[in-house]
Amino acid sequence: KMAEAREALLEFCRNPPLDDERNYNHEQFVELIEAALAEGDDTVAKVLKDSGWNDVIRDFQDGPLTEGQLRQIAQQFEPASSIPDFVGIRFCPECSNMLYPEGQASESGPILMYKCRTCTTRPFAEPASSNCVYVNKAVRDIQVLTYIVEDVISDPTLPHTQGNLDIICPRCGHDDAVFFQTPFNRDKSNMKLFYVCMQCHNKWTK
Repeated sequence: KMAEAREALLEFCRNPPLDDERNYNHEQFVELIEAALAEGDDTVAKVLKDSGWNDVIRDFQDGPLTEGQLRQIAQQFEPASSIPDFVGIRFCPECSNMLYPEGQASESGPILMYKCRTCTTRPFAEPASSNCVYVNKAVRDIQVLTYIVEDVISDPTLPHTQGNLDIICPRCGHDDAVFFQTPFNRDKSNMKLFYVCMQCHNKWTK
């Protein structure tokens, strides 16, 4: 019964039933959540808590979620893969230039490091968290937002929204975010802007 309740919730998040204005039935969503929690599903409870679920008032802290946020919740239930979906880009904290992966010998064997090629006096270097340096997916089967990593907020070349009161983070209300166009869709009729909050690292699009 626990598995059935979780699967019903997951199916709603994977393929949210939307009306003509792209809104979902929040009351139905809450009923599915409560049904899963009533079965004592600790995995559902953890994922929902990480997504902003307030168990006291039985609702999300920032109100109804977006379609993209619903799909992100579904993805959190999927088993973790040994190969990441996207590696991301790292930047030097000294000069803000990109860090490059390089192999380095050590007593325990070769290790992967990310090093700065611009700093000359004392080049910055840090160990890699994974041995994967590049991922090429032949089929894009997940949402664009999942490709966007928090590291982009450190990119000095991206513009900021600070001072533009029309664009604030839907999660924390902060008014400073970096923004850019999607690198995956060059369709001029659908040129969306993607935003990453400088404060809570929330990702959204308009």
